[in-house]
Amino acid sequence: MNVSGQQNFKEINIQFINTIGNSPLQLNDIYTNDFGEKFTVSSFRYYISNITLIDEKNNSKEYFKDQYFLIDQSDKNSQSILLQTKLKEVSQISFLIGIDSMKNIQGVQTGVLDPAKGMFWVWNTGYVMAKLEGISNVVNAPRHAFSLHIGGYKTGQNAARTINLDVQKNTAHFKIIADINHWFKSLHDLPLKEIFFCHEPGNIAMKYADNYATMFSIQENN
Repeated sequence: MNVSGQQNFKEINIQFINTIGNSPLQLNDIYTNDFGEKFTVSSFRYYISNITLIDEKNNSKEYFKDQYFLIDQSDKNSQSILLQTKLKEVSQISFLIGIDSMKNIQGVQTGVLDPAKGMFWVWNTGYVMAKLEGISNVVNAPRHAFSLHIGGYKTGQNAARTINLDVQKNTAHFKIIADINHWFKSLHDLPLKEIFFCHEPGNIAMKYADNYATMFSIQENN
């Protein structure tokens, strides 16, 4: 870990707030995406890893390697990450949504990476980076269910994405918004009526990864 020369640690709290547009996400409530499609969410989970805190003013960085966090909408405790830093202030936060390729090729892990968490496929396809499941009446499938399990780590199929967020306020409590609407409409148009199932690496998974990479923003009024 590369840190600045400060001697005193301070605690940084990174809180992830999942939303749909401006509305906080509540499982099984009815929402409408940017295509006008009504849907509910039954499960929303994603991995956060490779966090880097950056102090541009003092030209310092702090890396939190080999630390993995599973943000789960059904588990409030999972939505806050506590870090100890020696940086004087934080002007930028960088992190990976997903699991890096080196960790994927190491096979089955423990803790939040335990396959029992339901975020692991098989040895040759690795971890699910992010998962979104729910119901929409526009979905032509049994029970109108949609199931988006986005993963893949090999060249040309890597669904992990690096996120860089600028911080305007010098604070120890960062609120990061994750807007699910970006899954459906951002760099690619992916309406539920047309695509409601993805359980393997490939072109569709890469498009979802491109989209969910844009869902994060810093809430400055914290």
